Amino acid sequence: RQRALEAGQREEAMEMSGLELWKHEKPPKIFPMPPPLPPLLAAPGAGGYDEATLVPPLNFAMVDDGIYRSGFPAAANFRFLKSLNLRSIVYLCPEPYPETNTEFLEKNGIKLHQFGIEGQSDAWSDNA
Repeated sequence: RQRALEAGQREEAMEMSGLELWKHEKPPKIFPMPPPLPPLLAAPGAGGYDEATLVPPLNFAMVDDGIYRSGFPAAANFRFLKSLNLRSIVYLCPEPYPETNTEFLEKNGIKLHQFGIEGQSDAWSDNA
């Protein structure tokens, strides 16, 4: 009873002020979740996609027009990388660049620039 009285008073106050309460006429439409994406590092054909599917490397994103960043690419990502018409790749790890990746770069005329930066073992330490 108290709630009904308070609701009536609120509506009366809103009418006097010229404002209207926003009321949902229909509940919001909830869409089903999309199907999961194929595994990024799986071999073509194993993850539900074929060799024509473009699979970006893990953490891939555009930084600026023609400049991209990503995690380390696997063979499943080569077709996607080729579609970008890359001219250079900057590799920040001190380890040697893998032979299969080097062959891909040479075959596609992509220059490798390696700056071997040692990683930090604990990114959350106070010494960072």
